[in-house]
Amino acid sequence: MKFPARRLLRTALVLGAFMIALAMAAPSLASPRNSDASTRAQASTATATATQSRVNVWIGPGQGFWWIGVLRLNETVPLLGVSADHQWWQVKTRFGTGWLWHLDATTSTSDVPVVSPGPIGQVTAGRVIVRGGPGIGALAVGSMSRGMQFFVLATRPDGSWLKIRYRFGTGWIAASTTDLAGATPAQTGAPAVEGPRAIINTSALTVRTGPGFGFAAIGVLTGGEVVPIIGRTTDGIWLQVTTRFGNGWINMNFVITKDYFGSAPITESQAANAPTATPTFLVLTGTVNVRTGPNVAFPVMLTVNAGTRLPILGQSRDRQWWQVDTSGGKGWINKQLGQALSAIGNVPVVEP
Repeated sequence: MKFPARRLLRTALVLGAFMIALAMAAPSLASPRNSDASTRAQASTATATATQSRVNVWIGPGQGFWWIGVLRLNETVPLLGVSADHQWWQVKTRFGTGWLWHLDATTSTSDVPVVSPGPIGQVTAGRVIVRGGPGIGALAVGSMSRGMQFFVLATRPDGSWLKIRYRFGTGWIAASTTDLAGATPAQTGAPAVEGPRAIINTSALTVRTGPGFGFAAIGVLTGGEVVPIIGRTTDGIWLQVTTRFGNGWINMNFVITKDYFGSAPITESQAANAPTATPTFLVLTGTVNVRTGPNVAFPVMLTVNAGTRLPILGQSRDRQWWQVDTSGGKGWINKQLGQALSAIGNVPVVEP
C-alpha cells in the first residue's frame, strides 16, 4: 500500500515544479502587451489645468465660437490634442469635448497630436442673416455678427452659399459675408451639395437663346425633365439652365424649382447679343390677299391659304399691315387676317 502513495507524492512534486516554472515564464510572455499598455497609459494621462478663476471651454478653437462650460481655478481635465497653430488645447470635460485657450491653462506635456476641428469660418460682415436654404429667397432663421465663428457642413457647388453649424443650430449663409468668400468647395474642405434645379412642369417647354419669348428657340424640354439652374434675370422671371442643347433660358412660370431660393446669379447680360426669333405671321382665314402695299388700294400680288406662315419683315406706319416675305417676294398683309407669332416689339416700320 506504500508504493502507490510514493507514486502519488512523486507526481505531485512534478506538477508543482511545472506550475512554478510556468508562473515564472508568464511575466516574460506578457511583457510586450504590458509595454503597449504602459505607452497608452502615459498618453492618456496628459492633462490640462485651469490657471484662471473662470476658464471658458469653447466648442471650437477660437473665441468667435460659443462656450459650452466653465472650468474653475486648478481644475484638471484630460488633454486630447492641440490646434494646428498651437494656440488651443483640445480637452475632454464634463460638458463634452472642447477647447481651451493656451494662456488659460497649463499642461502636463506638449507632446500631444495636432487635432483638426474640421472646416470652419468666420463672419466678416457687420450682420449676416442665417437662412433655411441657400438663397435670399429662403426663410430667415437667425443672424450672426462680425467675428462670430462657425463650422462648415457643406457648400454650394460654386461656393456661393455655406451650410453651417452655429450657436443656435444649422442654416445657410452667403459665403461673400465670410472669410471664405471666393473659396471653392475643395478649398473650403466641406462637401458640395447638389445645386438648384428646375423641373419642367408642362408637357413641353421651349429653351431660348435669351430671357424672353422674342429670342430664338434652341430646343424643347419635355415634362418632368430636370435641368440645373445656373443664372436668372433680375426679376427672376427667366432662368438660365444647362440642357442637352447647351445653356439656354426657360420661363419660371412653367417649372418647379428645387433647392433654388433665388440663389442663382444674375446673368441676363450674357444674352445681350443672343439670336432672336424671327416674328412670323400665321394666316387664320380661308384665303388671304397679299398686296404690293399696305392698303387695299394696292394690287394683289398673290393669295395664301389658312395655316400659311410668313416671316414678318416690317410693319406699316399706321401699324395695320405687316410686310411679309413670300414665295413671290416682299408683300403686305392685313394684321386682322391672322396672328403674329413670337415677339413683335422690335419689328421696324418700313415704307412701301
